[in-house]
Amino acid sequence: MPTVAHSQRQDFSLKLALGWLNPGFGHEVEETVADPAVERNRGEFVASLDRLVELIREDLDRVPIVIIDDSDRWLRLDGNLRDSLLDGFFVDTCRMLAERNWAVAMAIHPDYCATRGYREGAGNGYFTVQHGMPQLETPAALRQLFAVRIQSVAEAENEYRALEQGVDPIPPITVDVVEVFEDGFDALLHEYYESSGQNLRAVLTVAQQALLETVGLGEELVGLASLRDAALGLAF
Repeated sequence: MPTVAHSQRQDFSLKLALGWLNPGFGHEVEETVADPAVERNRGEFVASLDRLVELIREDLDRVPIVIIDDSDRWLRLDGNLRDSLLDGFFVDTCRMLAERNWAVAMAIHPDYCATRGYREGAGNGYFTVQHGMPQLETPAALRQLFAVRIQSVAEAENEYRALEQGVDPIPPITVDVVEVFEDGFDALLHEYYESSGQNLRAVLTVAQQALLETVGLGEELVGLASLRDAALGLAF
């Protein structure tokens, strides 16, 4: 199932990345990212980030891209505490990120764009390009999104097998959306999408939970009943 391939790919990517580094650099990277629970002052933390960027650029000849997602898990607070946290994040943290020699992609909710902190950060040039998430008007659009995500997992598994075995897999793995979800899933999930205020994350969470339950039961297809049960269980 796709979840198994995704998990394998994540583990392999980390090992492969460290393997590309020279032995001395690999040890240094491990020291930099090890034990995040250890408290360090801001200067030491920023210095570690800069050194990590330098290692990636010099030894891997790649541009680091930092992706910040799930911000609503810790930014969605009430009252003055939320405003203070938002201001600190968009002004101080985003300034620190903008000063690093890397690329940053950040997913945020539209209501954050109206906050003072975001406006100040944008005014200072911390954010250069802003894209809005398009609305999914029909079940077909949601179906296409799932098809692309499923195929990307299959392609990642093909790459993993090629690197692990030293040869390109023949024939390559191809997975169609109908091989993962029962027919009609797109209409059902689109109903959830509309009822949740077009919250795509909520829909993806329902689908992921149903997929995990399907894998756990040893079944091959994520059924409509599983999707309904997942939606009820998550109560979004």
